[in-house]
Amino acid sequence: GVNIECLTSVSLPEIGGAWSVEIDPTQLAGTSLVSLVVRSSATGGTVLGYGEPLVAGPKLFSAGQPANAAGNVFSFPIPNDTGLVGFSASAQAVLLGGGLTLGNALDLVVGY
Repeated sequence: GVNIECLTSVSLPEIGGAWSVEIDPTQLAGTSLVSLVVRSSATGGTVLGYGEPLVAGPKLFSAGQPANAAGNVFSFPIPNDTGLVGFSASAQAVLLGGGLTLGNALDLVVGY
């Protein structure tokens, strides 16, 4: 893909636990803010001037942090509810600083 590979999974999305990911802002010089956007589905195929959007559908949540050269970890608790097993979504990294740049994406499926 055309996007910067900066998003990695730190833990699996399991009920009763926390799903954690890390964004490495050092993959793009000048990054001052990183953001994670989670939407209901994946997409692709349209390359824009700032990267390829890889998530689509309703936004479920997003979070941002000032860039940290040691890496930015985002952690989200998942309720201990078996009704969430099989729930899926897609997450994409966004890097800001001198412009907007899209990072890679991860697809997640809640398990146990």
